[in-house]
Amino acid sequence: MSFDGGPTAPCTTDKDDTNALSGTADTRSPSWQKHALRVGGAYTGPWGLLFGSNLVFLSGPYGGPIVTRIVAGDPQFGPSTVTLSNGRSVPNPLATTIRFAFPTRGEGQIKAPNLIFWNIRLGRDFKVGAEHVSVSVDVLNVTNHNADQQFQSGGNQLYNTTNYAIAPDGTFRGQTRQAPRSAQLSLRFSF
Repeated sequence: MSFDGGPTAPCTTDKDDTNALSGTADTRSPSWQKHALRVGGAYTGPWGLLFGSNLVFLSGPYGGPIVTRIVAGDPQFGPSTVTLSNGRSVPNPLATTIRFAFPTRGEGQIKAPNLIFWNIRLGRDFKVGAEHVSVSVDVLNVTNHNADQQFQSGGNQLYNTTNYAIAPDGTFRGQTRQAPRSAQLSLRFSF
């Protein structure tokens, strides 16, 4: 029972992301989660009874700075390309049409739903001569919380009508949905 779920994407931006105003730079960053709690325990009781449980609570990650798009680049930031002293022409990272939607990066950020995973195990160990037979049932994701674990790419772009994290009806749009409740039966023979 070691599955604890949660986002697995790295905290870095991809190689094509030339600035943090892309709207995709921070949307999959688990480093912005405020809380992480993992608790587990196991107990072997009388008559070979086995009990185990683990609980994982992860506060939902933040979507990164909310961005919007302007019609044309702002001339105060210069032309779309600049020429370096060695003569090479490169894109001007300040001449983007993407801008923060609020005065600061932190304002207006969207938080994904919390992730809760609770797994339990019930079992029994039978002694058959010198051998042991262990039978157990694991119930995974008991709460069946059904939360999305990540923002979609572009989830913090106000102008992205398909992927923006909050749909027009107010529901959260995410991806990598938490696995549904499931059970497994285990049989182990030790000799």
